[in-house]
Amino acid sequence: MKSMGTSHESPAPLPPALESSTAYLLSRAVRHAARLAQQEFGGESLRFTHFVTARWIEHVGPCSQIGLAGAMGADASDLVTVLRALDEAGMIRRTPDLADKRRNLLHLTAQGHTWLKQRHEQAMAYESTLCAHLGDGGDALRQQLRQLVRA
Repeated sequence: MKSMGTSHESPAPLPPALESSTAYLLSRAVRHAARLAQQEFGGESLRFTHFVTARWIEHVGPCSQIGLAGAMGADASDLVTVLRALDEAGMIRRTPDLADKRRNLLHLTAQGHTWLKQRHEQAMAYESTLCAHLGDGGDALRQQLRQLVRA
């Protein structure tokens, strides 16, 4: 059996059955992207997932947690801790929905807008690092991923 080596060594060549597996390659790319996000955003209390969620709130405007989850293609319960952290940091606020008093609407605060602007450069650096080995800067990959996301 071959030695698995240490984490600082180059990875072994992919087994042929996995080299042709879209699911495996995509899951491995996701892990790589998560490691890079941790390097770029890991020292902060609000990380990339908070940035993404705040961008969605900015995009869809005042919305319920369920509406936000639907727009993001996420489960509403998965957003609870992210939204709590954004709320506690003053990036979002919750106000009663005048059309349905049982639910709240999420709003990006002025501080949240400022934070998004400040983090934009950081997010662009992350994007650049993530796509550095792609000849077109990631354009073709983004186009194909958009097709997968829309499917």
